[in-house]
Amino acid sequence: MKNLLLLCFYLTLFFVVPAQGTTNIGGVLLDAKVMERDLDKKVTILEGQVQVIFNQQILNCDRAEIYWEKDLIIAKGRLTIQTPTAYIEGDRAELNTKTNKGKIINGYVRSGQVVLEGKVIEKLNDKEFIADDAYYTACTTCPPSWSFTGSKIKAEIGGYAYIDNSILRIVDVPVFWLPYIVVPLKSKRQTGLLVPAWNYSEEDGASFTIPFFWAINRSQDATLSARYYTRRGEFFKSEYRYVLSQESEGAFNFGLLRDRVFKEEPRLQGKVDGDYYRWFGSYKHYFKLPNGYVSRAKINTSSDIMYANDFPEDFPLEGEPALENRTSLAKNFEKVHLSADITYNINQLKENPLANNEDAVHRFPELKFQIRETPVFSDLYFSMDLQYVHFARDGYAYDDVTLPNDVVGDDCQDVDIKCHVADEDRDGVFNANKDLIRTGERMDVRPSLTYPILVGKYLNLTPKVSYRYTKYAFTVDPQDQAFDTNPVRQYFQTQLKASTSLARIYQGSDVKRQEAYKHEIVANVQGSIIPYFEQTNSAFFGDSSNYPANKLLEPISDVDFVGERGIQFDDVDRITDRQLVTFTLDNYVTRKLVDKKNVDYKRIALFRLSQSYDFNEAKRSGNNQPWSAISGLVDLRFKYFNTNTSVDYFPYLDIANTATRMQFNTPGGNYFTLGYSQSYIIPEDPSTFIEDDRIETLALGGGLRWKYFNISGSLQQSLVSFKINRWNLYFDLIPPGNCWGVKLWIQTTTNNSPDWRFSFDYNFGGT
Repeated sequence: MKNLLLLCFYLTLFFVVPAQGTTNIGGVLLDAKVMERDLDKKVTILEGQVQVIFNQQILNCDRAEIYWEKDLIIAKGRLTIQTPTAYIEGDRAELNTKTNKGKIINGYVRSGQVVLEGKVIEKLNDKEFIADDAYYTACTTCPPSWSFTGSKIKAEIGGYAYIDNSILRIVDVPVFWLPYIVVPLKSKRQTGLLVPAWNYSEEDGASFTIPFFWAINRSQDATLSARYYTRRGEFFKSEYRYVLSQESEGAFNFGLLRDRVFKEEPRLQGKVDGDYYRWFGSYKHYFKLPNGYVSRAKINTSSDIMYANDFPEDFPLEGEPALENRTSLAKNFEKVHLSADITYNINQLKENPLANNEDAVHRFPELKFQIRETPVFSDLYFSMDLQYVHFARDGYAYDDVTLPNDVVGDDCQDVDIKCHVADEDRDGVFNANKDLIRTGERMDVRPSLTYPILVGKYLNLTPKVSYRYTKYAFTVDPQDQAFDTNPVRQYFQTQLKASTSLARIYQGSDVKRQEAYKHEIVANVQGSIIPYFEQTNSAFFGDSSNYPANKLLEPISDVDFVGERGIQFDDVDRITDRQLVTFTLDNYVTRKLVDKKNVDYKRIALFRLSQSYDFNEAKRSGNNQPWSAISGLVDLRFKYFNTNTSVDYFPYLDIANTATRMQFNTPGGNYFTLGYSQSYIIPEDPSTFIEDDRIETLALGGGLRWKYFNISGSLQQSLVSFKINRWNLYFDLIPPGNCWGVKLWIQTTTNNSPDWRFSFDYNFGGT
């Protein structure tokens, strides 16, 4: 009996039983084929399909020993550990069930695409690991496209990997050694070096750029770039971005180049000797301020007017006639708009790249007050536009102009038409009959009354009566005392718009999404008459009575300067719609789709025809042209095809200006584009028309996408000279593994020479 009691006592201290299911001991869940417990040593031994769950981690192995007093697990044999952030494998592991710290022998850690291996991996917590004789990659291929090995790697998932004695390997071949490197393991914004870029062009030579990204905080960041051109020299660029709120943000860019090539520019005529410091600066912001105010700013400036053409990548304003610098403050009420603008223009249309900006005209300031259509009583609506502008410039208030047979300065010798006089040859006296006013003030107010009328079911009539009063103040001292420096223009204008529409709805083939199409035809006729017109007899206004309405949107040309119409501040100073009727016919097709609770409307087709008839032009003696061009527009937007075509047919010349663009798409993202444009120079006198005086261009483009490679490009060719104006190619190599890529751009520059750009993209597997 004594021996039996002794045997039972020992069995209570140490026993071996088959596991009957999951056991919970102190919050640690245990499961295995065989479980051995030593209550004296407080050890549990698990064997066969072992699973231990603790602190949101799942450990699987062949054998595990759990020391409860030390909170220690020693596991080995087909060891795997699944944590909330990583998957771990190894030959053997020692883990603390309370602190989550431990060691993994011959370990392997994977989090997302990040893979970390080492002879010994020390687990500091769920996200931090230290590996000896370590290996790191973010490629999913075998062997990986690239990897790093190091004597020691400290990695933080969602942070950085710090690698000692690092070796970069390409397809497991060592290619580059660094004593120390930091690699990001997170996808969110972070401070560090970005991937370098390489460029080449004939003008600049080869260039190499190293950008540095600075994540200042959650709402600010900056990119600082150092670039070296083999021909031009050293270049520094900074980009600063900030966000004040979801609706308020801004950005500032600045670049400085010590240019060794600029002195060779023929347009400088030897005015630059040696290296020249060239720079650009740009700034923009959009702020939503308290009480409904909105502030906008757009600033662009550079050291010389050739900068945008030489460096369109950094300063993308190539071909602009002027650099616009504008800042504004606006406030919108339900029916009222208030705004104050300041616009400073930098003239780019000069021969000398370093010329001053004294001849540019600025709006300094421009004030607007608008009342949108507001009901006065019944169906009568009142609206008003009020504008004040101060036109200013740094130089003279007017341009000195010579008439034919005047001989003033070298620039105007042997000229049988009007000519601008250079500053050094000015006579210093304003002559109202020939000199051109460029500065002054203008107040323009235009109240209107509108009374919409519905006639029957289909006809809408909208009569409108407006009064316009415009007053000027010129800052010139005229030689002729009869010249009025405060001229006034005022007139009444009556307008009538008649419109009607027909519509029909067709059911589509997609019954589940209630597909439907609406076809609508809208016809409009709008007439305008000015029964009363009065203005001061001033040379500033010129003679706009014979100005055809179809010329209103065309830019100012030498015809205006030389002819009787003259040049004013802008189109507000010209009256063209004195007696005008415009006819418009629109065809719309709109698609409707219902997806659960969301209703999607999309205009998939628009066909438009319009033409105007100018009664005032018809009364003009001589070769009048009362009919404007017939304008047509076709805009189609389908899933795999879209096109936009505009045509202006000129009946008096029997020619048409055309611009069309078509794009074909495939479900895989491939596309092909075809464009064609033809533009004639349209004279006011048909007898002077020259058919060969035109611009005709063919444009081709396309892109192909594969699993590991993309290519796209475009080409623009003149059909007059048959020369290629510009072309570009873009290659994007994305090798297997989703961890790196190569980008190559080839595009033409202003002198039609190729500009090469090359860069690597790396995916470090950030989470």
